[in-house]
Amino acid sequence: MQLLQELRTLDPKVAAKRLRTALQEKKLDITHGECLDLVARQLGLKDWNVMSARLEGSTGAADAIEVPPGWLLDGTNVDSFVGGLDAKETYRGHPVFWLRNANGEKGHATLMQSLSGQQYAGKRVRFSGFLRSANVVGSATIWLRADDDKGRFTSFNNLEKVQPGGVLKGTTDWSSRAIVLDVPENTDTLNFGFYLYGTGEAWFCGFELQVVGNDVPVTKPLGAKAPANLDFTTRTGAGD
Repeated sequence: MQLLQELRTLDPKVAAKRLRTALQEKKLDITHGECLDLVARQLGLKDWNVMSARLEGSTGAADAIEVPPGWLLDGTNVDSFVGGLDAKETYRGHPVFWLRNANGEKGHATLMQSLSGQQYAGKRVRFSGFLRSANVVGSATIWLRADDDKGRFTSFNNLEKVQPGGVLKGTTDWSSRAIVLDVPENTDTLNFGFYLYGTGEAWFCGFELQVVGNDVPVTKPLGAKAPANLDFTTRTGAGD
């Protein structure tokens, strides 16, 4: 009971950042993920994954979204979502994870992983998977992001501005999606995952994270065909 009370009042990510800053002052440089593990061990837990599961259980999110081992749950208004491994469906032999906005509240739920970026720094990386959607008002998609040692992202894509092959909206059949990023040399953590933003339901499976050659093109947002609103005369809500 005492541990649960401590978890409820602790922001582990803030604690990990403070710990890392203190260690850097002592000339000890470790990753943010390693600091999260250290915070968990201070509370007698094995690692960050175990601590994350306890935190989700204390807020009720774990009851609504079944988080598979190795993954972390994040988002906004996560309590509005339900999800987990689909016991009735597979796709191309892969187990399927589903997400649904059960309450209709604005927000998003994402399942993610955060890896040490050292093994990927300076390389081209491809994250891919299969998705389908039903009545999605918002978007269902995958994402890939590189962060520096201060937690600032240095490279990011979530297909929101990519066409064709962008996010899923409405009702769609199974299709593949992939993001290719050049990971900067100063990358500290490589983060990736999938999310449902808005309302509706989405299914995800068959993920792969690979280092690829320079012959594989980087995923780029669709560029505008012409400049827009250079004189600022168009304002938000004025017919857009």
